[in-house]
Amino acid sequence: MSKDKTIAELRKRIESLEQTAALGFLISAIVHEVNNPLSVMLIGGDTVRQSDLARDPAVQKLLDTLEMQSERIIGMSRLLQEMSRENLSHRRPADMRDLLTTLALVQEALGGEDARLQLSLGDELLPVSVDPQQMMQVCRYLVQAMRMRCPEGEMVVTAAQEEIPLITFGPAAARSPKRSYIVTCFRIGEAEGTPVPFTKLMADFFGSPREPWEVQLMAAWEVVRKLAGKLTMVDGAPDAMELRLLVPLPPRDEA
Repeated sequence: MSKDKTIAELRKRIESLEQTAALGFLISAIVHEVNNPLSVMLIGGDTVRQSDLARDPAVQKLLDTLEMQSERIIGMSRLLQEMSRENLSHRRPADMRDLLTTLALVQEALGGEDARLQLSLGDELLPVSVDPQQMMQVCRYLVQAMRMRCPEGEMVVTAAQEEIPLITFGPAAARSPKRSYIVTCFRIGEAEGTPVPFTKLMADFFGSPREPWEVQLMAAWEVVRKLAGKLTMVDGAPDAMELRLLVPLPPRDEA
């Protein structure tokens, strides 16, 4: 098979994976938007039920109808969540060195010299328990988001094993137990500042307009959070940016 045909086949497979991930992300967004007002409605219904208004038979009937229809919506939301849930049953021990090396080859094959990644990987990295295809997709989302945010500059990717406290903020941080992670850092330039957890950055993600690069990050986060991983960012765009992807190592008795 010629190089051009190989690249075309690779591009086709990647586009198929991205479309599947995009559908899952869209369904998750719909479920989120439905559940928020539903929660308000249920709280309001409970408040009315505990008040004197509930003595009115007509109000009681309306409350019963509200509860019945809400249960139907909750059931539909659960079905949608099952559809959108990333299939994590294909986890197996995977070497982040191999995944990142493949990522660099894919980026260069699809984007040429401008998409090249400069790798600096630790010599001995314990395997993480992931679906390799999903983790590859996560890394591609992160790279794409950074390129949207910072079009210029060399992208350096490093990976190392680190011990990270489970609690990183507040007075309990000093006494927090630690867990081993493989920390992959995607960096353009020298972004200054304290890494901010993705959960804080996107606390109201669906409540306000978002840029395409933010959507890419959220798509990556949908997988990372289900792996009990972490994602942090230092944003110095348009000249610098840093994303840190933390994937936990399995407990020793599971490794």
